[in-house]
Amino acid sequence: MRVISKLFFVAFLFIMTTAFSQQTYSPELIRKVEPEIKKYIENKKDNKVYNTKTLNYYFSNILNNYIVSPETPSNKEFTAILKTDDKTFDFGYTKDFRKGDLTKYMRLLGYMGFKAIGTTENSFFSLTDTKENPINFGLDLRFTIVLGFRSFKPRKGSGEKVPDFRGDTIKQQAEINEEKFDITKSELGKKVLKTLDDEDVEDLSKEKINNTIAKEMNDFIKKEKLDKWSYLVWLNFGFFQPLNNVDYTYITDQNVYVQENELEEDFNNKKYFGSANIYAKVLDINESLGIKGTLTNTLSYFRNNNILTGVVKKKTFTNLVENSENQFLPIETKEIFTGDYREFWTTQIKTEIVTILYKDVIGVSGAMEWNFGSDYDKTNWKLGIPFNIKDKDGKNTINFELQWREINANHFVGIRIGKAFGAFVN
Repeated sequence: MRVISKLFFVAFLFIMTTAFSQQTYSPELIRKVEPEIKKYIENKKDNKVYNTKTLNYYFSNILNNYIVSPETPSNKEFTAILKTDDKTFDFGYTKDFRKGDLTKYMRLLGYMGFKAIGTTENSFFSLTDTKENPINFGLDLRFTIVLGFRSFKPRKGSGEKVPDFRGDTIKQQAEINEEKFDITKSELGKKVLKTLDDEDVEDLSKEKINNTIAKEMNDFIKKEKLDKWSYLVWLNFGFFQPLNNVDYTYITDQNVYVQENELEEDFNNKKYFGSANIYAKVLDINESLGIKGTLTNTLSYFRNNNILTGVVKKKTFTNLVENSENQFLPIETKEIFTGDYREFWTTQIKTEIVTILYKDVIGVSGAMEWNFGSDYDKTNWKLGIPFNIKDKDGKNTINFELQWREINANHFVGIRIGKAFGAFVN
């Protein structure tokens, strides 16, 4: 009896375990997903780890680990960037012209953003434009063209891991046994079905299925660290159009302040720019340590003035009054720009590199900028330590960078924070 009881108990556990480990999916969901899974598995280009759809998704997501900026393509709709070192705030929307199908090759992106530029005299700025703290507001418009120069090399051993994940083994067994291919037994098929299980089947598009398949493949490749090296090249073109002028109040006499001698100028800092950019993963030492990053070379042509370049600076004047005890007391203190105000155009070449060295979390960055023109020909530089703050699933959420900069022979310590949010496909 004891033996029979034990057998019944084991059988009961087996049945319960099997029942709870299997998940059922509606026939409509399987009918929609199965053709795309089979295409993914039967794609003749699959013998090189990635097929075209996964490769497109890989390159459209890979740059999210870097400091978010309009120069760096992102697969998110919205970006917000705060930089205390140069007192700017950006908020923008990116349009991906692939029309929601992220498994297509990313060729063109459009960006329209709002930028606020604060004064450099204070630690930061309020969003109120005053004579004491002039703020410049404007539109930042850009176009990103992704070139055909890209490459991907898988790590040794990927050729065995990825086909198993795609479910090639299941497919081969089905052909041998002349059985119908069952996506619920494929590792990739189960993951995709689980992701789409709660979706409205009637509204489930082919693009959404392909995006989900590519995402699962991409997550598997990154989790197993199967990408050895890769690179991607893109170009940016754009301009900054101010929506308001910056009002500067100044006097030319640097020795005596008289209110009647105040002069005012309206400054419009229009800017045109273009950049050539490359992402490269060039060295993979081990699973935690490697060298990968972005290199950006930017050519800019912008409106400038000798207040921004630090030639004309603020000076403090104090008016004194004599009291009954023959003492001179200050009655008013005034800070105002002093000197001959000038406006001019500046050409700038800037090179910046951002690298992530350890576990996609921390790295180093540096930048040099050369300014050309008869009125301004300074060389400035920046050093930084970028961080990636990730969520519990290991996905990048916020880019953060500590910065030390030299601008016009003055040193500044600041931060840059970037956040991408939203999605091209929900």
